[in-house]
Amino acid sequence: MSSAVIIHNPVSGRFPALPLIEQSAAILRDYGWSTDILLTEQAGDTSKLTRLARDKNKDAVFIAGGDGSLGTAANILKGSDTALGVLPTGTANVWAQELGLNYAKHPWTTALTNAVTAQLEGEIRSIDVGICNDHAFLLWAGFGFDAHVVAGVEPRQPLEKKFGKLSYAAKGLWASTSWDPTPFKIHTATRTYENDFLFSVVTNIQLYAGGLARLDPEARVDDGKITLWAFEGDHFLDAFILASRVLQNAHFEHPETVMKLGTEFRIEAQRPIPLQLDGEVMGHTTEANIRIEPNALKVFKTTTVNPTLFRNTD
Repeated sequence: MSSAVIIHNPVSGRFPALPLIEQSAAILRDYGWSTDILLTEQAGDTSKLTRLARDKNKDAVFIAGGDGSLGTAANILKGSDTALGVLPTGTANVWAQELGLNYAKHPWTTALTNAVTAQLEGEIRSIDVGICNDHAFLLWAGFGFDAHVVAGVEPRQPLEKKFGKLSYAAKGLWASTSWDPTPFKIHTATRTYENDFLFSVVTNIQLYAGGLARLDPEARVDDGKITLWAFEGDHFLDAFILASRVLQNAHFEHPETVMKLGTEFRIEAQRPIPLQLDGEVMGHTTEANIRIEPNALKVFKTTTVNPTLFRNTD
């Protein structure tokens, strides 16, 4: 019999989701999986409980939460035989969106049970993970303005979470006005770029900005490559122009955009600036060393997945 644990932070999300998670566990059991629900109580519990499940050779860990919690679990599960699954109860749920899953917007939703079914009826595949300063990320590593905005947005109060992306955008807009830019260098395998960059983001997936933008339509999670994007600018007003450009898919060959596909990058700043991994601020740093670790993480490829996210192996 296959075994799984569901890890859930009961104070995260827009509403108490435990009854929906219990329904999801019942679906897993109907499919023949022995399943336990583990609740976090304090910071660090997601890592601790994921590590415990890995060390007990569980077949899967399902994270009932958002992208930050998934990234935390990915950092623990990379290199193991334990697959990472998702029950999307966060705010943006970008990884779930890439998998074609709806997320829990209200207490009577079937999104979580549908998500479990779509994953169990799919297949388990190995994907690449990014490594930034020795910490794994599933989706992105952001350096500069975008991490500053994340730091200004989180943590949010329960009432703010009920407004979802609208609340996030409003707080992000306010946070952007306090951005203090600094020049930084970007080192690729063939060239060094030095300019007034608004921010740089290294991505392993296609979606960005809570799923509102398709930053990199050519990204594949299992091709052994990651893509660096860097956007010139030195003022928060430049961010509004950039946002409009990205939302209209006008950023791909813009002269103020740097895009490089590769396996390793290094970013240096003149002073410490914020770093975010999978939407979680990791503090401030003057240097980010980023590389790809191919086929390092097992995930569920759903029956509803974005058909271009994985390479065609048929």
